[in-house]
Amino acid sequence: MGKMSELELMVKELRGCGEKLIRMAEEMTEMFSASGQSESEETPKKQLSLTEVRAVLAEKSRAGFTKEVKALLIKHGADKLSEINPAEYEALLAEAEVLGNGYRYVESPEFEILLFAVSVNGSPVVVYDLARGDVLPNGIIMALVDDSVTKWAFNAAFERICLSEYLRRKLPELMKNKYLCPESWKCSMIWSAYMGLSLSLEGAGSVLGLEEQKLKEGKDLIRYFCVPCKPTKTNGGRTRNLPVHNMEKWELFKAYNKQDVEVEMSIQQKLHKFPVPDFVWEEYHMDQRINDRGIALDWQVVENAIQIDAISEEELLSAMKEITKLENPNSVLQMRGWLLERGVETDSLCSIV
Repeated sequence: MGKMSELELMVKELRGCGEKLIRMAEEMTEMFSASGQSESEETPKKQLSLTEVRAVLAEKSRAGFTKEVKALLIKHGADKLSEINPAEYEALLAEAEVLGNGYRYVESPEFEILLFAVSVNGSPVVVYDLARGDVLPNGIIMALVDDSVTKWAFNAAFERICLSEYLRRKLPELMKNKYLCPESWKCSMIWSAYMGLSLSLEGAGSVLGLEEQKLKEGKDLIRYFCVPCKPTKTNGGRTRNLPVHNMEKWELFKAYNKQDVEVEMSIQQKLHKFPVPDFVWEEYHMDQRINDRGIALDWQVVENAIQIDAISEEELLSAMKEITKLENPNSVLQMRGWLLERGVETDSLCSIV
């Protein structure tokens, strides 16, 4: 048999395999859409793989959370992901996914607000040490839930989401909705972006030449008090640093919190001659509404799609093994060698149609 005839036969077999998979997918769709399926008949939950967890952690590291990812690895028992017990994957992934995601962040049962710094109508900044027993005044609480009172913050979405969760837990009777009304919030980060400035508080303050500057020790203090620590004999096996463990750092952390608000106020003062147009605030508030609402998903459809994918992947791999006689058709090296033996040269399998 000539090389081209053999290749044509292979293509025909692959097409047949594809048609078989389509029929199987249709049958699976009908099977899973049946209303009589009991819980005991459901396919067991698929175990997370090292590759899946590594992909999420790598994405978080690229987003600037390298040290936080390392702290999570240590919390779950090792310095490297490859040394983590697979039984820890689900919990590790759940904690990693909240990094940089305010909504997921506040859903954690371990979420709490440690410090609350505020200025009312331009008055001197006051820091409330919630971690050590301070209580927010009733006037501030009522202003937070009053839609007619405008609240400002740098990256206001994070503050609004965190305070929404705080109030839901502490004073649920005051929360009309799941999240505080976006229309009563304005964000000085949006203002900075509108003016072409940095999206970081430190960067915006530096460009504007403010006398008040964000304390550079801030990131280290956040990691110390807000990120899990490695349990050791020296620290008594704890996984969390509390104010009592280092009061000097805690006082510095409070100063950092206060300075942040002062820098935010200075940015507003610097930019007051260049107000943000109303239509930009309307877009911002609409964006916040969309984020608050999220996307509705039919979880039954999602779970069934995952199961169908796993079954079709197994069927396809089995068919490819039968056609090629290769030990691992997923191996690019093996597949390229098999194709080369049949007169097909390619640098990428993606180029084969």
